[in-house]
Amino acid sequence: MLEEKTDDQWLALVRPGRRLKPGAVIHFGANPQQPDLVAHVLETDPDTNGRILRFEHGSDEPLYAVFERLGEVPLPPYITDTEASAEQYQTIYAEPPGAVAAPTAGLHFTDALFEQLEAREIQRSLITLHVGVGTFRPVEVDNIREHKMHGEWIDVSSTTVELINATKAQGGRVIAVGTTVVRALEGGSPGGYTGAFPGKDKPLYLSWLSVPGD
Repeated sequence: MLEEKTDDQWLALVRPGRRLKPGAVIHFGANPQQPDLVAHVLETDPDTNGRILRFEHGSDEPLYAVFERLGEVPLPPYITDTEASAEQYQTIYAEPPGAVAAPTAGLHFTDALFEQLEAREIQRSLITLHVGVGTFRPVEVDNIREHKMHGEWIDVSSTTVELINATKAQGGRVIAVGTTVVRALEGGSPGGYTGAFPGKDKPLYLSWLSVPGD
């Protein structure tokens, strides 16, 4: 599941794509004759090669709850086997649902570690970036600027902006935990930390220049 379009329509990755053309119907659940959830393939999304799906289920159970009950955590392709629970593949500060994968740079944080940081008067502020399908897409072109990326939803609050500005004004350091946070801060405030940014960001490239050591 990539992105919610309406209350009952989602953009999703599907496999095998050649069998799931517009008009196809997908049944979910243990009994195909009495499925817990039905998805109708409406169209193909050209940017992601995913499908727009319209879901139906004959109960009062919220659609998100049905997804949680029937779905599985979208592990990266380099993890082929795991005994971890869904809660373990998530940061302790995750709140709004919507990302296709967890921001792994923050998985090591624990409540105890946060308490140690607070004891040293190290402040923190949270941002939201819904990791998009680009995290699973390989770069298949020689020129990185020709690589097509999917936009991601980010939310950099005014509280975060104020804390960043105050820290920099006092000569302090602002440390972004992982490229997820870097993308959110750079994409939301291209001209500097001047205001909050809630919305869907345009595709953003982060590149590094490797400099040989002395």
